This record gives sequence, structure tokens and C-alpha cells, in this order.
Amino acid sequence: MKSTLFGVAGVVVGTVLGTASLANAQNAQGRAFGTTLTLGGSSVIDQSDTGVQTAPNGSVNPDCINGSAAGATVPAPPLIDVITGPSRTRGSINPGDCNVLFSPPGADPLDPTLKGKFFVHSKAGNSTTAFLVGQAPGPADVLDAVSSGSTAHVDCDPNTGVRHVVGDSQVDALVIGGTPVPIPGPVAPNTTIVTSPTQLIVLNEQSPGCATTSTLTCTVTALHAIGVQNGEVFDLNLSSSTATLSNLPPPCNTGPIACSPQLAGIKNSVILEQDRTTPKSPQAPAAGDPIRFTISVTNNAAAPDPSCPADSTTAPEVTVIDRIPQGVTVDPSSIQVQTDNDPPVSATGTIANCDANLSFAGCTPEAASDSTRQCLTVSAGSLSRTHTKNVSFVATVDSTSPVCTVSGSQRICNTVLIQGSNTPISTPATSIILCPPAPDRLITTGGGGCSLGTEPNAKGSETWPVVLMGIFLALRQWRRRASRV
Repeated sequence: MKSTLFGVAGVVVGTVLGTASLANAQNAQGRAFGTTLTLGGSSVIDQSDTGVQTAPNGSVNPDCINGSAAGATVPAPPLIDVITGPSRTRGSINPGDCNVLFSPPGADPLDPTLKGKFFVHSKAGNSTTAFLVGQAPGPADVLDAVSSGSTAHVDCDPNTGVRHVVGDSQVDALVIGGTPVPIPGPVAPNTTIVTSPTQLIVLNEQSPGCATTSTLTCTVTALHAIGVQNGEVFDLNLSSSTATLSNLPPPCNTGPIACSPQLAGIKNSVILEQDRTTPKSPQAPAAGDPIRFTISVTNNAAAPDPSCPADSTTAPEVTVIDRIPQGVTVDPSSIQVQTDNDPPVSATGTIANCDANLSFAGCTPEAASDSTRQCLTVSAGSLSRTHTKNVSFVATVDSTSPVCTVSGSQRICNTVLIQGSNTPISTPATSIILCPPAPDRLITTGGGGCSLGTEPNAKGSETWPVVLMGIFLALRQWRRRASRV
């Protein structure tokens, strides 16, 4: 069963091609895709897939990996209905030889420090999927799921031998047979849900795992479902990414695991009633509505090498830089910081013009860099390995805001950057609230599962079924529109 379950998301390890020179001794492979489905052993869907990219290769610069795949829509009910975003995989086996991957940075910039390293960075597109449409009792879909993509990253500094292996993914909404499954935030690797004796779902699948040995390898799948339906075995994968570096020269083949934190974040947004506690239903923004924005920052550092200094994986000063959405006003007194599941505490923040050097990608057609926009900066304190900080604040929709004056044409889009004093600025996390295409339809999307209740990390509410189904319907419609642009 295990070999079948993890077969599609298995790691592809590069073959050793010899050690003749620095340019061709090492090998790299990467792949990223939005959705795949096999049914009865035959491939049915393979969407937004970069395919396996390798280096060295026969391109103009054989040392570089640079594969991309556009987003797409596949309406094929009653079997499946899929909307995906673009996927991309990049890498270098000759430090300093692949500058084309960094200029121009584009909407998904790479950390510039990677220019001097061996690396592979794969990022799978988001996926909004309805599987076996209307074939569960009710009638309901057998499975509805929304993912915000996944990332697999490996790198090594040839000067120090320090190695990084990072895997991350996010599932925003999951509905099984018409029953919503609450996902209040990040889930642990290989979280398993058994839906029946013949069906299994794995969230944030990292198997055989993200490992640091002489080969650096990582495979992450946001959601992997396998089972038997109508007598046929199905295997469904959402947002899967792979990154592998092998045959690295010294000291990268034996160097220490990174002695540094690895910060990753997701962004949630929930429209509230005037009490600033109860989620509004439906989640349609209107003038005067308070919206709680929550940024969850997790330190995903690997277990440190014994040679690492004490507390080397702790981020001593975590800072959240939120570009305030257009059409809302932030209440500075509402800022809170919460560590794991501890009670949240009030915090202060600074509102000023955004730094022109910062790029807040993810809110197209808004410019990624705009020094005329306002940014909220909040210091969240230190963050040790495996722990999470939740930074939240409330903003009110302005009376003059154009939000939802024309159905479906406006939205509130929010992006945030996360920075530690000893870590580079993270890739932007985004949350989006769309206007409803019709009355009484909930439209909320985000970079993570919405947090409901009186606090940002509240675990449950009777509004979960409405909110989760609304997230799925909203993302499916929005991504369908986006894929056609």
C-alpha cells in the first residue's frame, strides 16, 4: 500500500555523471505540477506540469534549470473539474553561472544569495479540484479541495558546505462527500485522513521525506488522495514539487545542515460583524465591515547539525511587513501577536510608506513595488524551530472604497513579507477577498485556512461548513477567470 500511495510523488534522484569538472560533476533535477490524476493505472489529468527538468542538459546554458508551466482549466465532470495556477522549477549546478534566473526577478523572485550556491527551487501551482462530481450521496462531490501550492527547495554553499532542505505546502479547504473538514492552519508533514476502508488522504505529504544526506532531496505534495471508486483505483495529487541535488563536490557532500532558521508564512483574512469577533455570513465585503488579517509565521528549520552553535536555528527578531490593502483603514490598537496556542497579546506597529526596494508580488494587476502605498510593520519577537507566531490586525472597509460596487470586478488583496534578522525576506504570502458574483454567495480566498472564533487560532465554529464550502466555490470561480487571462 505504501509504495502505491507514494508512487506518483516519489523523488527522482539524479544519476552520477562523473567528477571531471565543477561544471558537470554535480546533477540537479526538479519538477512541479498543479494536479495529476491516474484512474485504473492510466493518466487522466497532468496539469500545469513543468515535467522533470535536469542539469546538466543540452540547452544554451547546460548548468541551469528553468522550467515553467502555465495555469489551466479542465472542466471534465462528472469525473473531475480542475483549475490550476502556474508551476515553475529553477536551479543551478555551477554557482554564479545562472544569473539569467535572477534578472529580471519577475513575480516569483529568487533569493539573490542563491547566485553563489548550488540549488534547485521548485514551486507547484495552486489547485482547485472537484473530483467525482455529484457521485457521493446528497448528491455531493466525492472530494472538493483547494491548495495554495507547494515548495521544495535544496541548496548548498560551496564555500562553507552549509546545506538547506526545505519543504512546505498548504491546503486551504477540504470537503469530503459534502462534509467540510476544518483546516485551521498549517498541518504537520504526512497528516493522514482515512475516509473509508478503501480511501486515504495525505496532507502536506513529504515522503520519502525532505532529507539532508550526501544527496539533498525534497518532495512535497499538498494533498494526495488514493482509493477505489466504482471498482477502479484512483490516485490524485494536488500541488506537488520536487527538488534534488546529487553528486555534489566537497564540502557540500558532507557539510553541516544549515545552522539557521527557515521562516515560512501564510496569510488569512476573515470579514467580521461589527462586534469584531463573529465571522460575517456571507463573506461579502461592504463599507464599514471590519476584516481580521492574520499572518502565521512558522520556523521550519531542520534539526541542527551537532556542530551548530546553540540556538542557531532560532530567528531572534521576526518582522512582519504587511502592505495594507487598498480601500481599508487599519486600526493600530487591534494589533496582536500570538505564540503557538498561547493567549494573544497586544502589540504595536508602524504605518509608513512602503520601501521601494520591497516586492509584494501576488496582487496582479497591482504593482509589486510601490512606494506610495502604506505598509504596516510589526515586530513579533524571537521564533524558535518548529514554533509559530500569529500576527493579526483589524482593518475597516472605507466608505469610499470601490469594493463590490460592480459584482465580481473588485477585490481586497493583501500581501505580506516576513523577515528575520538572520534570514532573507520571504516570498510574499497573499490573501484575497473577492466580491460575490451573485447575492448570498460567500467569496473568501486566502493563503491558508481561515481562522474562526474569538481569536486568530480558534479551532472551531458552527460557521465552518459555510466558510469552507465558500472558499472552495470562490477559488474555483476566481482561478477559472485567472487561467483565461
